[in-house]
Amino acid sequence: MSSLVYQLTATAAQVCSPVVATAAPESLLDVIDHWQTLVGAMFGGLFAVLAALIVAWMAARRERRIAASMVLPEVQQLTAAQLGLSRYLDKWALTEGTERNLAMCRQLVEQRPEVTALYTPMIGQLADIDPRLYSHLFQCQMTHRAFEQALASFEQHDRVFREREKRRAQALRTGEKPGQAFDEEHPHLFAMLDYYAGRALHGWAYCAAHAEFGAYFLDRLIFSRWPNVWHWCRMRLFPNDLDRRSATLLKTGQLSDAGEPE
Repeated sequence: MSSLVYQLTATAAQVCSPVVATAAPESLLDVIDHWQTLVGAMFGGLFAVLAALIVAWMAARRERRIAASMVLPEVQQLTAAQLGLSRYLDKWALTEGTERNLAMCRQLVEQRPEVTALYTPMIGQLADIDPRLYSHLFQCQMTHRAFEQALASFEQHDRVFREREKRRAQALRTGEKPGQAFDEEHPHLFAMLDYYAGRALHGWAYCAAHAEFGAYFLDRLIFSRWPNVWHWCRMRLFPNDLDRRSATLLKTGQLSDAGEPE
């Protein structure tokens, strides 16, 4: 009896098995509903990346302007010192070579420009703006270091030279002879003084030239309201005197006539 009931139940289950309904085709609204989440996520990610890039660019631009604001006054100070030195020589009409060199170095000792920002990593923050700008600032730092070393040696020898000249003048006023040792050492000391003066002025000429070009590129590429692309195109297609002198200095390492100290 139980086996008969089991067979009847199994047969009824097979006859009454559910029929799987065929899914209806999706409409346009269903497709849009399925894809809107994915599209929204894609656009949201793109806008987030774009916003992050803008924020990073603005932060880098702000850091560059801060670094340039620290460097620009120093290179302008070096350029102004060169102009002041030229006016000083014109005022006293110094044309003779040795006398001119000694007067220039003594004036630089008295009015030596102070430079600090050029020796800091700030100029490294300006490296990716334009290779000419970074090259001028870096070489301005290097030539200023050489100038300071030569000027320090000149100052030391000049102090000894002036002291000897003072003692010689006192001896002449009292009727005493300076002595043979003084006569032998004086030409040698004067030659050393002239040598260090030449070294100092050589370094100063290059330092002032690089400072002038550095200030020029800082003004055009960082503090100008025009985009850098405009200045790059203008410098390439219609270079002015500063552009040509800068290219000559960077390419040959030689100062043009306009870059020589007055």
